[in-house]
Amino acid sequence: MNPSSAAYTKVKTMAIILMAGSLMMLTGCGVPWTKAVQYGQVDQERFAESVQITTQRDLIFIPVSIQGKTYRFLFDTGAPLSISEELQSTYGFKEVSKGNIVDSDDNKKSVSWVKVDAMSIGNVTFTGHAAFVGDFRENPVLKCLDVDGIIGGNLIRQCNWTIDRENKSVHLYSFHDTPQRAGSTTVPFITDSQYNMFIPLPVGNATINNVLVDYGSNGSLSLQPKIFNTLKERNIITTTFSERGFNQSGIVGHAVPLNREITWSDSVRLGTLTNKEVMVRTGPTTSIGNGILSRYKVHIDWNQHQLHLEPRVEGPSPQKPAGFRLGYNEQQGIHVQAVTEHSDAYNKGVRPWQKVLKIDDIPLETEADFCRYVIHKAGATIYLEWIDDRGEKQRATLKRMED
Repeated sequence: MNPSSAAYTKVKTMAIILMAGSLMMLTGCGVPWTKAVQYGQVDQERFAESVQITTQRDLIFIPVSIQGKTYRFLFDTGAPLSISEELQSTYGFKEVSKGNIVDSDDNKKSVSWVKVDAMSIGNVTFTGHAAFVGDFRENPVLKCLDVDGIIGGNLIRQCNWTIDRENKSVHLYSFHDTPQRAGSTTVPFITDSQYNMFIPLPVGNATINNVLVDYGSNGSLSLQPKIFNTLKERNIITTTFSERGFNQSGIVGHAVPLNREITWSDSVRLGTLTNKEVMVRTGPTTSIGNGILSRYKVHIDWNQHQLHLEPRVEGPSPQKPAGFRLGYNEQQGIHVQAVTEHSDAYNKGVRPWQKVLKIDDIPLETEADFCRYVIHKAGATIYLEWIDDRGEKQRATLKRMED
């Protein structure tokens, strides 16, 4: 049985720390999604192409060319192909289906699915793929990241890929060509009707099946509450923390109440490789994101349905969370979105919905300032100025969380 039902399509978006949610495609008109997702082909029979990538907030962005113009697409193995409303307005691709989506925050919206005539990554051209038309400006984080579209699973499955963060590049290979993978460990994956990839993931003495490989998330390991609680019952997970406030993970962008658990693990394994200091959170999906994937040079072999992972020579050092997250909307401006209990931020009085005036050396007054925060790389300590619940201005230097 496929890991997800063919009755709907799952997508997710990204956030400052972990913004992985799901979108459900409800019944609509036109071609059924399960048929439209099968559209498309790659024009070249044999190719081995390399393109330079950029990364922000641990997410990968790839230049995509449409009719000679270059756009910025998020590389996301946990979503289908998507283009922005602006691109659809410019090119007027043929609509093939229409329906409603319900995002991870239970916000509902009508969307169109279109057939993209042609798009190129380097010298490799993909034609006739179905894409949903998204408003990437409704979610403030996506707006700040200047997303034009998503390179999703129904396009990714057309060839083999190597994600090489150390050399800031992505390589595309035809199925006739095998990428180099010396010193790698191999993990098999299965797929569903949307061409998501799912792997088995050992954690301690347990194995979690059907874990989504999600390059669209900058979190590490997200577990549905039932799985998280089972690991607690088996003492694989011990000390946990609660993160409370509001979440804005859906592509529709509306904030909803948040109450999730967080812990760390030193026993998450990919093939023969053990990952230390992995942050584990409860969430709507069970998935691994860039918090783990960025530690490796990853070869995606769609021909054999295998992942080959090589540890990076100079892999990233896992960074503990700040203990709080900021959000933005036009009514409240820049504010505290969520806080983790017993963090330094919580102990010093930081609470959800409080207005934030400054973080490190960034004054926070406008939406443009929020975008500076989105791409800001804070250090081991974080300076914060905010207005507390009594309306008084507070200042503090906050330490990151410990295990």
